[in-house]
Amino acid sequence: MVPKKARKRLAPRRGPAPTGKGTQVQVRLQPHELEKVDAYVAAEPDEPSRAEALRRMAGFEPAPVKRGGRRAYVPKDRKAQ
Repeated sequence: MVPKKARKRLAPRRGPAPTGKGTQVQVRLQPHELEKVDAYVAAEPDEPSRAEALRRMAGFEPAPVKRGGRRAYVPKDRKAQ
């Protein structure tokens, strides 16, 4: 009998699986601009990441994600409607 090859165990990946959708955009900010983003993050009750704060400041909302036939994401301002 031939012994099985030793398999290298990989650490489990963290976070959600990459979708490959969308285009990655990298932005370089000056210190005074970054201070404004950090002030926005500190003022928000849920303390979003800098990337999420920039999306919110620019007015972008994440697209609704369907899971199990139900809408998983409802923006705060639309919940009251």
